[in-house]
Amino acid sequence: MSPGSTPQARRARQIVHTGDFYRNRPTHCSACGTETEDIQAHHDDYAKPLDVRWLCRSCHIRHHVALRKAEGTYIHNGGGSKRRLKRVAA
Repeated sequence: MSPGSTPQARRARQIVHTGDFYRNRPTHCSACGTETEDIQAHHDDYAKPLDVRWLCRSCHIRHHVALRKAEGTYIHNGGGSKRRLKRVAA
């Protein structure tokens, strides 16, 4: 199960996307400063559902790619398609 599909992750997303917290989200990416209506919440720790970084779609994708590369669970096959690697027990 990926970290983003745990009950704790689902609850964090539910908390962020309801009420004034989401309605009052910023319009600028905290990473690159781009102004966008498609700002996305990123959780570094799902146990802290209101502790989010607001990222544009591009920065959010780049951040997750970097995380997966650091974990060794991401490859790019050069053909434009991407796939996740299954974790293998050492």
